Amino acid sequence: MSIFEEYAYYYDLLYKDKDYSKEAKYIDQLLKGENRDIKYVLNLGCGTGNHDTELHKLGYSIHGVDMSEFMIDEANKKGTEELTFEVGDIRNYKTDKEYDAVTSLFHVISYQNSNEDLEKALSVAYNSLKDKGTFIFDCWYGPGVLSDLPTVRVKKVENEKCKIVRIATPEMFNSKNLVYVNYETIILDKKTGLSKVLNETHKMRYLFTPEIEYMLNKIGFINIECYEYGNKNEPTDSSWNAIFIARK
Repeated sequence: MSIFEEYAYYYDLLYKDKDYSKEAKYIDQLLKGENRDIKYVLNLGCGTGNHDTELHKLGYSIHGVDMSEFMIDEANKKGTEELTFEVGDIRNYKTDKEYDAVTSLFHVISYQNSNEDLEKALSVAYNSLKDKGTFIFDCWYGPGVLSDLPTVRVKKVENEKCKIVRIATPEMFNSKNLVYVNYETIILDKKTGLSKVLNETHKMRYLFTPEIEYMLNKIGFINIECYEYGNKNEPTDSSWNAIFIARK
C-alpha cells in the first residue's frame, strides 16, 4: 500500500470535523445567487467526494475528478447515478460535456504551484463550462497567510480501529509564494497495538486577487468576485481562505 493510498484511506477520518454540509450549502447559495438554472456541476480535485456528496443532496448532478486513483476508489463508494467520479489530472482533463458550473474546493487551486499549472487548471475549468457558466474555487489567500504566518499544528483523531496523530510543520518560501507543509502522521492500530508513520509534503501556493484576476481574464473569464470563504464579505488581512467566482 503506497503513502498516497494510505492517505486516501485515512482522509475521511482526518477531516471528520470538517463541516462539508455547511460548506456545500454555502456553495449552493453562491450558485443560486447567479439567478441561473444550475444543475450539472464538475468538481475539479474532488478527493474522496465529500463536498460532492453534500451538493448532490441539495439537488445537483455532480461529476468529480481527482488525480489520485485511491481517492477516487473511496469516492466511488459514495456514488450514485448522478454522483460520479473519475481519475483525471485537473491540469489537462478534457470532457465532451459542458457543465453549468465548475467547482474546485478545499484549496485544490493552491496545489497548482507554478503559473503554468495554475493557468492549465483554470483553462480546464473554462473549457468545461457552458457559455455564461460559473466557476467557483477557493485558495489560500496571500494577505492572510503573510499576516498570520503558518505555525506547527497537531491534530488528533480516532475511531474504533485506530488513533491518528498528525503533526504539520510549515516551511515558508516567500520568493515563490509557497508554503511546504510537512506532515508526519502517526497511526496506532487499536487491535494489534502496532503503529506506523507516514511522511508527506503538501506544497501550497498562496494567491493574491490581482494575479488571479489577471489570469482569469487572460483565459476569458469575466465578472470576477472575491469573498472571504464562508460569507460574502471582502477578504481581509486575517482571511486565510478566499473564494473566487468567475463567469464564462
